[in-house]
Amino acid sequence: MKEVKYKIILSMLLIVTGVFIVKYFKIDYTPTNKQAEKNYWIKKTHTKEKFQIIYGGDSRVHRGVDPQTIEEITGYKGLNLAYSSGGFSAEYFDFISSKLEEKPKKRIIVLGLTPFSFTPDALKNEAFNQYLSKDRFTIFSTHYLSGITSFFSSITAFDIIKKIKRSNHGNYFDFRDNGFIASYKIPSDSTEGDQVYSGKFDQNRFDTQAFDVFLKSVKKARVSGIDIFAFRPLTTQSVKQIENTQSGYKENQVKERFEQAGGKWLSFSNRGYYIYDGSHLDSTSAIRFSEQLADSIQQYYAH
Repeated sequence: MKEVKYKIILSMLLIVTGVFIVKYFKIDYTPTNKQAEKNYWIKKTHTKEKFQIIYGGDSRVHRGVDPQTIEEITGYKGLNLAYSSGGFSAEYFDFISSKLEEKPKKRIIVLGLTPFSFTPDALKNEAFNQYLSKDRFTIFSTHYLSGITSFFSSITAFDIIKKIKRSNHGNYFDFRDNGFIASYKIPSDSTEGDQVYSGKFDQNRFDTQAFDVFLKSVKKARVSGIDIFAFRPLTTQSVKQIENTQSGYKENQVKERFEQAGGKWLSFSNRGYYIYDGSHLDSTSAIRFSEQLADSIQQYYAH
């Protein structure tokens, strides 16, 4: 009995000590919270809720478009269903379409089309398929027990050591329930993308047949009354130049054919936005871009 009592007292002391360390050093555990990241992907992939507007694309979209900001301006409740390194396969298009409400006045899909989106590597949709194929128990526990698992896995010894050493270097992610990831990096380097994308399209160029399949999906959605918007996510000028010259992606042709299929193309400038690694907007710029995107959507319906 005494042994049990001592164990309880020791456990309480450890908890109090842990809370003190966290509060004293004001630990921001976001960079290494793998459980929160896992919960984020599973929850948004397997949500039962339906929405009036869905956002699709790759990491430039899930880090660059905030549905809440757009809802505050337009009134359209949305979900960001973009996936890292994702491609626009027919299966993915059908998936995001299935998350739309059945009978609202407007049903909208907004897509961020990057040159990488129609490459063989992107069309594997490894991140999307990874979370789509989760078993029922994992999905259930994520939806109903994630608060508990996140609490016990949020802070690691590495976080504590890092904070004690006053080191705050790394990628910072805030995983939102609406599918948006507010992010930034310390230290940031807007030229990082130049190295990442140089050579990325070797043997992995824009696939015109995949784009043809995508256009068929757009036409099918338009027939069913869904409005489709598309834009090219913002990057630094140097990354854009690499993509334009190495990927086989011809934006003018993509835009023209997309609009012929019934879509609406939206154009944006990267001027005034902070792109912290050459291809992703920081959290502040993402909110500002979302405001601009919302305004563009509203203007379309105002005409």
